[in-house]
Amino acid sequence: MNAAFSRNITILRKERKMTQKKVAEELGVSQALLSHYEKNIRECGLDFVVRMSEYYDVSCDFLLGVTEERGNCKKNPPLPPVKEKENHIPKCIQSSLNIVFGIAKKINSKSLNRFILNYLSTAVYTMFRTLYKANSKNSEEIFDVTPTMFSAVSESNLAMSRSLCDLVLEGKGKGRDKIKPEDIPEITYENLSEEYGEDSDELRVLVNYTEDINYYSKG
Repeated sequence: MNAAFSRNITILRKERKMTQKKVAEELGVSQALLSHYEKNIRECGLDFVVRMSEYYDVSCDFLLGVTEERGNCKKNPPLPPVKEKENHIPKCIQSSLNIVFGIAKKINSKSLNRFILNYLSTAVYTMFRTLYKANSKNSEEIFDVTPTMFSAVSESNLAMSRSLCDLVLEGKGKGRDKIKPEDIPEITYENLSEEYGEDSDELRVLVNYTEDINYYSKG
């Protein structure tokens, strides 16, 4: 991204007397990432340029230094946000898993790792089988669990794995797997950004995407 973009988003933020933290929160990115954009250390994608344009109500041409006229964001055709997020999700999932297992590794509990793996394996199994059974021609012979029982088994496995994770994290494990409060690391987007880099930004997208789904599903 050119230097004009970094300069203009910094000027716009300061004109509105807003902190990087506040803008970053409202845009759904980490403060560290926004700082890198403002300092022209890292290059953002076109989708972020459009989001900045809409956020500050100026044209993309102004942000990119093509014109000195601030214009209005409505002159720029918006990208379809839902489709963009859906295409982005596979990368978000992989990056988020890197962080989940990275945190679990620090806690250093074999039981916790096993229960996390059980939960994630069941979630993937559930989605695969949901797609598989959508076509009536697909034979159920490859599965041991019958179609009528599959949903109940999947839901119980998910609930049980999550509950067991909670129990272990509450220090109710046994022997070497007994976790103490000090074994659990403090987690903020700032320290995630420092340790995991772009993975932390992908995690933030996944969190926002998932919470958007839940929000709209509530009507």
